[in-house]
Amino acid sequence: MKFFSLTALTLLFGGAAVLASPTPGPDPAVHVARELPEGYEGKFIVDILMNPTPGRVADLHRLLLECAKVARDPTKEPGTLTYRLTRGFGNQTDIFWLYEEYESPAALKFHQGSKEFKKLFDSGALGPRIETYLTEFEYL
Repeated sequence: MKFFSLTALTLLFGGAAVLASPTPGPDPAVHVARELPEGYEGKFIVDILMNPTPGRVADLHRLLLECAKVARDPTKEPGTLTYRLTRGFGNQTDIFWLYEEYESPAALKFHQGSKEFKKLFDSGALGPRIETYLTEFEYL
């Protein structure tokens, strides 16, 4: 298997190619965790690549900032350890990446219960997205 082709990425992400070229190797769509393993109870990271619904870039940007304001406040979301928002450069400024770290699955559920999170999902501004769940390992 190979990584996504540029054509597949271009279609998925509204005309903006995310990878410069296809790379031989396992297909990440098959080999990455799209959810936490059942029974998992530790710290973890969620990496989310997302697009707005066509014509809703500014809305998605604003709604993500509203979510970040709450997620970054330890008095409102004590289990959210990191909540970083990023955007692409050049012709990829309508592609957003979120890098989130939680102390537990319960902390993620708490975040997902916030009115800002619900507002984001109910808004219709959020288009296609890919969520990847990761665990950090220590290096020497």
